[in-house]
Amino acid sequence: MDLLANGVNWYNGAVLEFDFIPTGDSVVFRYVFGGEEYSDNTNFTNYQCSQFNDKFGFLISGTGISGGVGYENDAYNMARLNNGSEVGINSVNDGVVGSSGTPNGASYCESVNADWSEGTPSPEFLGTIPGTALNGNTIPLYASVGGLTTGETYHIKLLICDATDGAYDAIVYIEAGSF
Repeated sequence: MDLLANGVNWYNGAVLEFDFIPTGDSVVFRYVFGGEEYSDNTNFTNYQCSQFNDKFGFLISGTGISGGVGYENDAYNMARLNNGSEVGINSVNDGVVGSSGTPNGASYCESVNADWSEGTPSPEFLGTIPGTALNGNTIPLYASVGGLTTGETYHIKLLICDATDGAYDAIVYIEAGSF
């Protein structure tokens, strides 16, 4: 979590991990990342491009995997955008510094790409996702990695946390059957 949160304090961290043995040379998951730190419809809450950067990591480790950034067992973070950025509030946004951003807000924006963010829940979920308080979410994204060795054991670790504060939660939905 410390590495995922870029060395700042993190809160409400959750981890799900498991081993698997691939039957082919790649693995793919389809998922949506969402959070309460995106702009709400009143713009009262909007932490885009601020020091508050909820993050998600989808780590894989095993034979032939090299993440090279310090994760345990040299794991690689598969939760990346097409431009290589890790998935978080500051990398998945419309590039507008939020009303709750800091004076250095623009410097916190890791990747300005409006195609990766929607201001309301995506149409794939038919509007508002019942039982959540999300202000926004990504379009469906893919976490994938190739070069796996059939029959070898690999380890998956999903991480999600609030970075810098414990308020305004983030979520990840993984599509059933996408693994």
